[in-house]
Amino acid sequence: MSDPVPERGELIRRGKAKSIYATSRPDQVIVQFRDDLTAFNGRKRAEVRGKGTLNSRISALLFLELERSGVPTHFVQELGPGLILARRAEIVPLEIVVRNQVAGSLSRRLGLPEGRPLPQPVIEHYYKRDDLGDPILNRDHIRVLGLAADSVVDEMEELARRANQALLSRFARAGIELVDLKLEFGLVGGQLVVADELSPDTLRAWDAASGERLDKDRFRRDLGPVLEGYETILSRLEAGSDAGGPGAGGQQAENAGGKAQKAARDSEEDRLPARWAVEVRIMPKEGMLDPQGKAVGEGLRAMGYGEVEDVRVGKSMALALKLADPAFARQRTEEMCRRLLANPVVEEFEISSVSRMEGRS
Repeated sequence: MSDPVPERGELIRRGKAKSIYATSRPDQVIVQFRDDLTAFNGRKRAEVRGKGTLNSRISALLFLELERSGVPTHFVQELGPGLILARRAEIVPLEIVVRNQVAGSLSRRLGLPEGRPLPQPVIEHYYKRDDLGDPILNRDHIRVLGLAADSVVDEMEELARRANQALLSRFARAGIELVDLKLEFGLVGGQLVVADELSPDTLRAWDAASGERLDKDRFRRDLGPVLEGYETILSRLEAGSDAGGPGAGGQQAENAGGKAQKAARDSEEDRLPARWAVEVRIMPKEGMLDPQGKAVGEGLRAMGYGEVEDVRVGKSMALALKLADPAFARQRTEEMCRRLLANPVVEEFEISSVSRMEGRS
């Protein structure tokens, strides 16, 4: 039988999008997710009705995913729409950002195109100081400021890597790419735990098939209705978990969902996949400089083919994929094109054919 839910007490802190309340238990707090939406350190603001409820539900699902993966969190249970019960933690004034692809400030700082996969997850540290704009820090900065001992930072980084790996897998099963995420940590009785929230406000999530951004970049960059992206993330995560309602019952349903997913994956692995031949055509985008095409066009006209007005030189690729069906083969090829085979800034791609190859592997 679960412990009774403690009563809500006085407001401890009101942040940009959440409020923290004391409870009748000194070791627990209630986190209220509000509908406030901010960007650029609070310079852009809005209120999006229903956002708080979505973020609290997504956070609960992802905290449970981390707990199942052996990453400790402050999460206790859901209490209702927009509310979670959490262990009271002493927050470390450092944010850890884990990047799997280039996006946002990393693109601006390094001059790399957004969407480029990184060869390994990149760990960054940021100082939790709104008045300073949450500046990026290195290890020497952290030592000089006395923000955390080296051993604590080491453990934060290790937990961040493990959390990133667990969430990469969870999002992949939902057809979503986890581009990057921000993690905050706190100490509970001397134990370091993941705290704060895990939501589209604090991570970047792109649709794996279309590349559509489903996170707060929709608000930052005016890319479309914010709730639509958040609702997509929640519906896909719930579809993959058979999650129940708030509280311990929800956690039990989550565990059952995880077992069902494993059984389904084991069953899929027992099947012999077909082999698919995929043809891809990659061309420079209209209006982009194409030196090779220009040279070929000039050569043709010099040879007397004056009717040639324009030439674009591209490339074709032939892939052999071992997958269960042609739709998945097409989806995976699209992912490869967006992430490696084509440069999304200057090139466009077209999957010209997907055909079954003889025999099975």
